[in-house]
Amino acid sequence: MEVLFKRVLNLCNENNLTIYRAEQKLMWANGTIKKMKTSVPSSFKVIQLAEFFDVTADYLLGLADDRHGVPEDFMDEWNLLDNLQRAYVQGVIRGLLLNNDEVELDSIDKTSHLEIQKKNIQKHIEKLNQELTILEAKDKRTMKTDVRGY
Repeated sequence: MEVLFKRVLNLCNENNLTIYRAEQKLMWANGTIKKMKTSVPSSFKVIQLAEFFDVTADYLLGLADDRHGVPEDFMDEWNLLDNLQRAYVQGVIRGLLLNNDEVELDSIDKTSHLEIQKKNIQKHIEKLNQELTILEAKDKRTMKTDVRGY
């Protein structure tokens, strides 16, 4: 688990946090992160770390070098999303990468496959933005009703 420990240490440094401070923010016992250097943490702890540092569990475990599970040319759009939207997009990407029956990787080149993924992701983001607009409109109507005392 040395990879996990090194990645957490790097993330702490990037975020100007000590390991002790990260443990405090996560409400973990002192020394919990250091134990990850030699022992296997629970999946729950790995997920908590991934959410805390806004990276994937695969990245923390050394299974992927991409921190967010998002294609590099998509990072500008990624940075505009909130956490709920990011979780949804990550799920969509995993589904596209693992279950995309429409694309035969042998029959097209890697660039074409990435373009298809990018277009599919952009469609999902547009759908998310439409749903968010609807929810915000509903929320505004609810707030007006609450203010009036109805």
